[in-house]
Formats: sequence, C-alpha cells, structure tokens
Amino acid sequence: MGLAFAREAKTTFRWGGLLKSCGWPARQVLEECGFRVDPQNVKPLASYAAAIGFSGSRHSMFFVDVDDSMRVGGSGGGLE
Repeated sequence: MGLAFAREAKTTFRWGGLLKSCGWPARQVLEECGFRVDPQNVKPLASYAAAIGFSGSRHSMFFVDVDDSMRVGGSGGGLE
C-alpha cells in the first residue's frame, strides 16, 4: 500500500457567539474570521438544544466555503 498525498488542504474556522440581526451569520464570519461571504452561501447545518435541564438554550451551526480571495485585511480578530 503506497502513501497518498493531498492535492489541496482546507482550514476550518469555527467561532462562537450570539447572532445579531442584520446579515447574521455572514456578518459574524467577517467579524470573527475575516472573510466576506455572500449570505446566500451560508447554509444551516444543525440546530439543537444545549444545557438541557438547565437553560435549554437553542444553538445553531452554519457552514460556508471560503477562499483567499474573500479575505478582508484588518478584520477577523487580527489574524493575518
């Protein structure tokens, strides 16, 4: 069995926080990760109850593909 080498690599950014109203998760991607994405490309993954028996808050997860052309300098928590 030979070795397999990846032809491309992917980085996964994850952030947590409260979603705000205008342009929410796309705006959060810009603020927290530094990528400007089209809100139409942000797809919901899951929504679930967390802290069951304590607060029962609702958490939601979203997904969007990004590439270097979407990077916005000076945003995303200072990542370069």
